[in-house]
Amino acid sequence: MAKRIGPAKITLRSFTNLPVSRPISELVNAEVTSIDLEPEKSLRLGLGEVGEIVISLAVEDHDGPEAFAAHLSDGSIVVG
Repeated sequence: MAKRIGPAKITLRSFTNLPVSRPISELVNAEVTSIDLEPEKSLRLGLGEVGEIVISLAVEDHDGPEAFAAHLSDGSIVVG
């Protein structure tokens, strides 16, 4: 089970077509309130009242070997 240690800053880079319904500037510094993973389908990051970021994990939706890379403030890197 994952344990939250404290606020962390995440830099997210998506390698898929990532349509957004709000200006990107409204997503900067938004708090991630939920994470929903559907293996081989999508990764959803809930941003409370700001909305959500949905990244497709379907192979046909990205050009390279990964769909996204997240760089955490503790130096960890998560690739999916």
